[in-house]
Amino acid sequence: MDIWTLLISLFIVQPVLEYWAHRLTHILQLRYHLDHHHNWSHGKFWLYTGDWYGRVLVGIFVLLGWHIAALMLAKEEVMHTLAHRYPGFRYLHRHHFLHHRNPACNFSFSAVWPDRLFGTLEA
Repeated sequence: MDIWTLLISLFIVQPVLEYWAHRLTHILQLRYHLDHHHNWSHGKFWLYTGDWYGRVLVGIFVLLGWHIAALMLAKEEVMHTLAHRYPGFRYLHRHHFLHHRNPACNFSFSAVWPDRLFGTLEA
């Protein structure tokens, strides 16, 4: 794996995939994600402990030798958890908080530029 593939994957491809995966959960109104928003809107953001299925997929990707995909998914999981649980990460926390206040905006949580690119940025 060369460094350019890794950098492009983590900082260009992954934020776009994260954005669209999250936006699709809203379009499809997936139950687990609606529950996630319900907990947050009732002030229970500390209940967020991450997504177990994402962690399982990271392990499967590693076993399959898909290391870049595993890193991209692990980055998504870490960034989403930080955005929820640690208000000290003010920038990420605020960006994602605005999404929970208005679920039609700010679908990305590891970068702002996908929201700007696809017209869903609320600052």
